[in-house]
Amino acid sequence: MSPSKPLLAVLAAFALAACGSESAPAPAAAPTAQAWRAAPRVETAVRTTGMLELTGVAEPGARVVMRDAGGTAHAATADAQGAFSLRLDPGAGDVLLRPQDQEGQDALPGPDQIVVLADGRALALSPGAPSRRLDPGAGLAAIDSDGRMALVSGRRARGAADARVRIGAGDEMAVAADARGVWTLRGDAASVAQGVWVDGVEHRPVLSGAVPGTARATGSGTLIGWMAPDGALIATWAPAR
Repeated sequence: MSPSKPLLAVLAAFALAACGSESAPAPAAAPTAQAWRAAPRVETAVRTTGMLELTGVAEPGARVVMRDAGGTAHAATADAQGAFSLRLDPGAGDVLLRPQDQEGQDALPGPDQIVVLADGRALALSPGAPSRRLDPGAGLAAIDSDGRMALVSGRRARGAADARVRIGAGDEMAVAADARGVWTLRGDAASVAQGVWVDGVEHRPVLSGAVPGTARATGSGTLIGWMAPDGALIATWAPAR
């Protein structure tokens, strides 16, 4: 799969912003009411022909805005419990959205970049945390690497037994999921590249060669290159369905 131009353009823009020229630190701003607001968090993404539906949580009554690669704003309002649902036309290719809480002229961006691939796989790319899969499913979800270490994460049905995970030539381990059904295991990138087995299913991730602002088919999955806020290149590999 070749990277779509919108995904390439927006991820590249975020990469350039993260690696901008140095400047003197700005003076600390006085705390505002918005500083205490929680940024919107997308929890699910379901893509069908001609429609992408995103659901999540935000501050009760917040105006949630998601800007796509062309700069178009898609908006929804969270209900009294903070739940929101937003529908948009995804077009034919990959989609990248950046959620933010809009209050008047002020915007509170969320930490995540939402990537929805053309086949419906969807991830929240999260600096400093494992990428979250937003589309339905179980098993291996994603592998994130900075070139040295890697975070292997997956999903389990609630109440299911621990995941049985082996990385490279290491021993198989039982890994428990958290309350959301997500499990995470850390390993070195070299060992992860040798293979990952989850409940007996083999995966051969390709973590090398990631380029900021691209998503490309590689191995039995898709490799996404993106930049963390500190300028580090992150490679995220999502297995094929």
